[in-house]
Amino acid sequence: MATSTEQLKQIQNKELELFRAFISVCEQLKLPYFVVGGTLLGAVRHKGFIPWDDDIDIGMLRSDYEIFLSKAQSLLPENMFLQTLDTEPEYLANYAKLRHSDTTFIESSTKSRRINHGLFIDIFPLDFYPDSAWSRFFFQLKNKMYGYRISSEFEGISFPWYYKPVHILLRLMFPSVQKTLHKRDCLLKKYSKGKCIASHCGAWGEKEIVPAQWYGETVFLEFEGYKVSAPAEHHAWLTHYYGNYMQLPPVEKRCTHHFTEIIDLNTPYSKHIHERSTP
Repeated sequence: MATSTEQLKQIQNKELELFRAFISVCEQLKLPYFVVGGTLLGAVRHKGFIPWDDDIDIGMLRSDYEIFLSKAQSLLPENMFLQTLDTEPEYLANYAKLRHSDTTFIESSTKSRRINHGLFIDIFPLDFYPDSAWSRFFFQLKNKMYGYRISSEFEGISFPWYYKPVHILLRLMFPSVQKTLHKRDCLLKKYSKGKCIASHCGAWGEKEIVPAQWYGETVFLEFEGYKVSAPAEHHAWLTHYYGNYMQLPPVEKRCTHHFTEIIDLNTPYSKHIHERSTP
């Protein structure tokens, strides 16, 4: 579903509401966080959202992330839900989403899952990566197997023909996608130290592996009139990911990247789910 300029602005405003609630919880728990991805780029280049962006991406070091998951829900407003492997069995990701339960944002890839389908922001764990080449090889092999198995559950995604036998084999090896998600979770947080840190659930694959010191000190940047926490090494980070990050992309690439079935920011997702399931 394509979004109009007006609707995109409404999405961004609701996401900012979620982000403010997230920041409030982090301040109460004294937990550091980092804006990452397009949110970091937006903060540096636009002092807010990239005008055509439809999400907010946040990273937290694993130890802080686990504390947040264990304590945040009781500190959040009642209409916000922290979605994880533990809070919703049919959730298909190894990172958390903070959902706005009074809205509807049903993505095409998970439209049939029995989960909270409210508008969301993403919260990614940042994990240490093994130093030795041998450990890295086996880590990546396991991570890719688990990842391919999980991806086979998403709806409406086209894979090359040669992926089909791979998916069949992996379904035989790992019949339960829920157990596979938990196996992957254990793998991702296996290392407690290292020279590099990775956001294994990000969209950039192995490019998400960066020097650990990039997530050391933090600085505050402006984002839609608020001060948000960012990596002090954000220039190196953004250059690594985007190259000349201050240059705008071609007009044809300035588009949102979520594929949705229903967007309704004024109606709880539960009402839409009920209507779709009623004969």
